[in-house]
Amino acid sequence: RSRRRRAALIAVHSVGSSVWLGMLIVLAMGDVRTLRTPGGAPSLLVGDTGLVASWVLVPTVAAVLSSGLLLAGPWGLVAHWWLLAKCAITGVLTVTGLAMLLLPVQLPPVRCGAAGLLVAATVLSVLKPWGRVPFRRSTPRKAPAG
Repeated sequence: RSRRRRAALIAVHSVGSSVWLGMLIVLAMGDVRTLRTPGGAPSLLVGDTGLVASWVLVPTVAAVLSSGLLLAGPWGLVAHWWLLAKCAITGVLTVTGLAMLLLPVQLPPVRCGAAGLLVAATVLSVLKPWGRVPFRRSTPRKAPAG
């Protein structure tokens, strides 16, 4: 049963990350179109960014964050450098994304950069570089008997 649960979490995490990346690309394209339109009239997509974010992006990001935390387990996030890097990327993307939702601005470079960071997080998940984080024991080891 644990194996099926893990497979389901990986599926949710992978599909959610793909949707997140796709939405960032689409929103960046809408921003570019708005900036290139004479008079800066927002494209239909940019006008509906709040709707798209509320019903698609926010739940998707929540699913990616929660599935990632469940996959890592209670101590997994600090066990590997690549997971720490993914956590940092996800934190930056989440905070930046929320700020962009609250401030109705079109910043294609920021959205493109966010898409690049998501691609980097995906590459980290596949390659798993840098090895384990060295742990220090909080309790001293017992001296060998004898």
